[in-house]
This record gives sequence, C-alpha cells and structure tokens, in this order.
Amino acid sequence: MSASTDCWMLSLKECELYRTLIVVYRLLEAVVRGLDCFEAIYPSPNFLGQCLFFALFSLDYDHETYAGLMVKRVSRKKLESLDNEVVFSLNVADVDSLNAGVKKTLILFGMPRGGTTMIANVVRSMGVYLGEELPVNLEDGDFNWDILGRKNPEWTREQKIASIRQAIESRNQKFDTWGWKYPRIDLYLKDICSQVVNPMFVCVFRDVVASTWRGVVRRGRPAAGAIRYALELQANQLALLEEAGAPALLVSYEKAIDDPLQLAVSLNQFMGLGFSRKELKEHAKRVDAQMGYKASEM
Repeated sequence: MSASTDCWMLSLKECELYRTLIVVYRLLEAVVRGLDCFEAIYPSPNFLGQCLFFALFSLDYDHETYAGLMVKRVSRKKLESLDNEVVFSLNVADVDSLNAGVKKTLILFGMPRGGTTMIANVVRSMGVYLGEELPVNLEDGDFNWDILGRKNPEWTREQKIASIRQAIESRNQKFDTWGWKYPRIDLYLKDICSQVVNPMFVCVFRDVVASTWRGVVRRGRPAAGAIRYALELQANQLALLEEAGAPALLVSYEKAIDDPLQLAVSLNQFMGLGFSRKELKEHAKRVDAQMGYKASEM
C-alpha cells in the first residue's frame, strides 16, 4: 500500500471517529441536560467525557487522535454558543481570546430606557465592580456625562473628559476586572478609549416603541420623531462598536427576559468569570422586568 493510500485511509478513519463522537456527544448531552447537570467536557473528566472515552476505546481508536479531535469539537461548540437567541457577539474571533488578558474593563450601554439597568444588575451580582453607593439606575456619577455637568456647570468638555480619565486610571489601579454603565457612552468614548484596559462592550437593544413610550405618552413628543431618533441612536451605537473593534456582546432585552439563564450563561462566558450552572441560576434571578429599579436593591 502506498504512502498516499495510507494517508487517505487515516483521514477516513479520523472522519469516522469524528462523526461517531459527535453522535455520541449529542445523545449524551441531551440526556445529561435533562438531568440539569451538564458541564463542558473539556478539560474536566466528568461523566460525559468518560462516556466518550468508553466509546472511543470500544472503537479501538488511540487517545491522542481522540484528544485532538475533541479539542477542535469543544472549541467549535464554544464559539457557536456565544451567538444565540439572547445575544450576538461582535469582534470576537474565539472564546479563548476573550480570556487572554488578566485585566479587562466592561462598558455597558444602550438606548436610554432600554434595559441597561437590568443587565447591569446581573453583571454586578457576578462580582464585577461598577462603583460605590450607586443610585438605583446603577450609573456611577464619575462616568455620567449629565451628572458631571450638573455638579460642575462651569466645566468645559475638556475638563469633563479629564475627570473621566482620572476615574479610569484610579479604577485600573484598584481592580483587574471592573466596569461602568452609561447608556450614552457615545458622548465621550472616543476621547477616553485609549486609557481603557482591554475594553469589552455589552450593548443592550430593545424594541424602540417600548423604549420611547415615556417620551411619547407622558411628554407628548411626536411618535414618529421619537422612534426615528431611537433607531438612529441604535445604528450609531452599532457603528461605534464596529469602529472600536473590541469584543462586544449585543443583548436583546426582550429575549433576555424570556430566557434569563441564557443571558447569565452568555455574560459569564463573555467575561470569563467561571461560574457554575447552579450559581448562574441565582444570578439570572436579577432578570425581572416587573421589579424595575427595585432589583438594584437586592
């Protein structure tokens, strides 16, 4: 048998193994998910991984070939799992790259009245520092453009930017992972982005009719104009993320309410926090549209 034939047969063998493992994996995953105890099979040698090893040896394949194929399989699964019905990822090559840096800074923003506080509540419950003695909307005054202006009416734009830069430098020295929430980050992001260590964005999108109802119903603003403004703001925020080029998670407010656990899982994976499924269920309890700002007091 020629060398080329040997290589061809080996390739077929690997393909057969790969297909077999996929089938076994999916069947076992379905069973274990039903038991509500599924965890990633790599690198932890748990029940699901052991079952795959048994399947491997029963097919008389070598361990090294199995390990190589499973790493590829799990890596693909991780990458695909960042995009689901609740969130989309942007500027993310692979999940492992998200955890390459020890330090990281989370910037959470979106349409005003668009659900950013609810998402911030989940993030804060996961231990990400968002500030001290925060108001119910969880917006740190050191990063709130409006509050900086009200407290210091004589400040120029340059002085506001300098204040925010100083706050960033202080947080960088104190925390490895921290962040802040401010819906209109577009007002100053380009001026301070160079000082942010490993920025990671979470941008919340919400139905524009729901997010503009207060202005239309209570304040009498023209509905068409309010909705048009909201759509333009969302488009500008998306353009801002594309220009920044940093990892970003695009969150659907409505879908997050429908599936709080998936939101918690996605945030956990995006930030590389390492929580277990049981812990994530507790964090997911912060997702409650009926509670509103009361969730910030939990």
